[in-house]
Amino acid sequence: MHEPGTIFNGCTNLKKITVSSGNAYYTDIDGILFDKAVTKLHKCPEAKPLTEYTIPNSVTSINDYAFYRCVSLAKVVVPNSVTSIGSSAFGGCSSLVNINIPNSVTSIGTYAFFYCI
Repeated sequence: MHEPGTIFNGCTNLKKITVSSGNAYYTDIDGILFDKAVTKLHKCPEAKPLTEYTIPNSVTSINDYAFYRCVSLAKVVVPNSVTSIGSSAFGGCSSLVNINIPNSVTSIGTYAFFYCI
């Protein structure tokens, strides 16, 4: 089974993910995909015109490929609730210039910031 974030990789025109309110496993906030409890950030669509993003305080993990190829993203605010950042989570975010990783983060996956030039 694939992680929800990876199944959307390569959808370069996708701007928004909408989840039915009756879905027992997933939810969306402003077009970004989370688990139902909003503890795992699964996927920000690659074409979402987002320059700054503040991750909700309930999130504990930023999953693999969560922001992969979000090329307009320049700044991310990571709350102290986050303990892990997945592999390639910010890979290809070529505009990213500002991210503060709090002390609460104990795990960062491989290539988490690959091609953040």
